[in-house]
Amino acid sequence: MTDIEKQLLGLQGGQEGSDKGVPERHNATGSDVDPDSDSEPREVDTQRSAEPYIPRSGPQTGVKGVLADYRQSQRSLQEANTAEKASVRLPTQPSTLTSDNGKQPAKDSDSSSDSDCSIDDEQLYEDYKAMRMAEMNMAAAKAGLGALRDATPEEYVDIVDQHTSSDIWVAVLLLNGSSISERLGRFVHSKAARYPHTIFLRLQAQACGFVDDAVVPIILVYRRGEITHNLVRVIDQFADPLNFELRDVVKLLDNTLLK
Repeated sequence: MTDIEKQLLGLQGGQEGSDKGVPERHNATGSDVDPDSDSEPREVDTQRSAEPYIPRSGPQTGVKGVLADYRQSQRSLQEANTAEKASVRLPTQPSTLTSDNGKQPAKDSDSSSDSDCSIDDEQLYEDYKAMRMAEMNMAAAKAGLGALRDATPEEYVDIVDQHTSSDIWVAVLLLNGSSISERLGRFVHSKAARYPHTIFLRLQAQACGFVDDAVVPIILVYRRGEITHNLVRVIDQFADPLNFELRDVVKLLDNTLLK
């Protein structure tokens, strides 16, 4: 209880005590007056009773009314403060993160995840394909596929026998030491990789019993152990046998090995 309330209650108690010392007044014409009493009827306080009653709609003026008004004002003030604090503490709308250009940053979605996975899968596939190609090229190099290599007559026979059941071409160049043979051998060597299904062997014609320069250079082509082309003095296949070019050799090999 506040000090103001205590003071107001003290005033109320003092007023009630003073009221107890005042004798009760009765109307002279009322039934409470004893007719046998020697005392004369008391005069009615006409001035007090004649005061009109004025209803009040404003603040109470009695002690209890003042207390009620005070408490009500305190409650109103407290409610106003509470409402003001609540309005200050209202949560603000969370701001949306934006990029420098004012647009919302793109969110990761399932489609972007799938796209990343697809890129990873493609990269793995490319890496695997490159690895397999390297392995195949190494194996082909060991077997002589797509490359021209020197061989002895014995190796030549063994290689033809080894591929009697495979779809591998064996091209045998019987060359002598002439400039024409060297020119043909150089062109075939530069384009051997164009035919990865073919083993190119370079042999000396003399080692195979060919000593007549009129029949060399010779190209022998085998498939499944069977000879398919026997091109004796192969330069005669060119338009200009003594001055043939690389394109002439490529055309000859395409017609022989790709058909």
